[in-house]
Amino acid sequence: KASLKFMENIDFEITEPDERLEGAIRASMGAGNPKGSRVKPNEKFKEAIEKSLENFLSEVMDENITQEKYDTFFYKTINTMYTNAKELDSECKVSFGRFQKIINIWIKYFVALAFSETNEKEFYKYKILISVAHIPVDDYVIKWLIYWLKENDKDNPAIKGLNEISSWKWGMTEDQYRFLQDTAKEICKKCECSSPLELEMLKDIWSKR
Repeated sequence: KASLKFMENIDFEITEPDERLEGAIRASMGAGNPKGSRVKPNEKFKEAIEKSLENFLSEVMDENITQEKYDTFFYKTINTMYTNAKELDSECKVSFGRFQKIINIWIKYFVALAFSETNEKEFYKYKILISVAHIPVDDYVIKWLIYWLKENDKDNPAIKGLNEISSWKWGMTEDQYRFLQDTAKEICKKCECSSPLELEMLKDIWSKR
């Protein structure tokens, strides 16, 4: 049900690979970018992003995938994207925040397709990713996590840590990102969700715009 609701709000054909790639990149662009900066990748960098995403997916599509392995491949992919940006499109403004958003939204598309039972033969297998997938970080996610903690665990020191994230796109560090994902996992235990991504889907965090 949550997957169908998400897909109903997408303004492109999510079953098309090119559209999914464009959608993930657009999700990392948005507003609030430094004046005069270019955030849209050129064609060579875009192709490299696609290859990095496909390699990541092939690595994590394992019935025995663990959180540790998923995370290892995730951060390895971000490092690859940094290298590609430097070599192929040095003028495109990139960041850790942008790269996590591209990967996480792209994975979310596959999970949504799997649980919406759209073309089961092609997408059903991606259901295994729900247990390890990260929550795509943006301002809405950060604010929701802070709100939940204040309402349910007001003395939790994680509130201070989340408030210190100045900007998911341009200011968030890898350590802050890891901290946020760990905090989301703790909340998952209390909300009976298997992963931060499932938490985001079931609580409609993405739609609170």
